[in-house]
Amino acid sequence: MHLDLAVAPRRAAEAAFFDDGASDGDDDIPRIRLEDLSEFELAQLAMLLIGSYEPRTVLDADHPDDIVSEADPRLVQALAALDGAALARLGQTWQDVLAQNDALPAAADRPATALAALHDLARLATDRRHTLLYTQHIDGEDPTLDDT
Repeated sequence: MHLDLAVAPRRAAEAAFFDDGASDGDDDIPRIRLEDLSEFELAQLAMLLIGSYEPRTVLDADHPDDIVSEADPRLVQALAALDGAALARLGQTWQDVLAQNDALPAAADRPATALAALHDLARLATDRRHTLLYTQHIDGEDPTLDDT
């Protein structure tokens, strides 16, 4: 599993994740991938920082990998406002919570590393007045299979 994240206006959500290559990366949309993290871990982070998590669906689709969500704007603002010491404390607490919930696979990006990337994206989103968008991908899912 992994999260693909991008900083872009809501109206650019499709281009941020499903561009067919026409832009050749010249679209000025910052993108990252956080391996071994899911929306669950993002929600855990939000619970620690702001006490709740309310993402918004931006694009809905038939297959879960094609759903684009906007991270809770309160989380983005809170992350952007953190300084180095608070970020380090939050990273440790987040890692402890994930370990207690067995939500941290052995190969996972360490929460501190993921948190640093999220912090950078949150600051960029705040500076640009854009949204932090993401899609979640679960390994092993075959979009051609029908559950009916």
